Amino acid sequence: MDENSLRAARKVAIDRNTSVNRLVREFLAGLVRETDRRNTALTQIEQLFRTVRIEVGARTWGREDLQHGRSILGVEVVNPFLTETVR
Repeated sequence: MDENSLRAARKVAIDRNTSVNRLVREFLAGLVRETDRRNTALTQIEQLFRTVRIEVGARTWGREDLQHGRSILGVEVVNPFLTETVR
């Protein structure tokens, strides 16, 4: 670490009434906690992908429906590039 960065870290430590070593320990502990949470979340997502199955029916809409702002599956599609909605 360069001397200017270390000097700035010492100032932060003084402002927080702690030491640079403690700041580093807390940062590393937070990094490990975040990594653990991320890995746990990824494991849960992978488990969901392996176990959850969903049936998707045939597509009943096309490009024209999207372009012209028609209702799809009961949801009105609004094309922001149209000046008026065609139904």
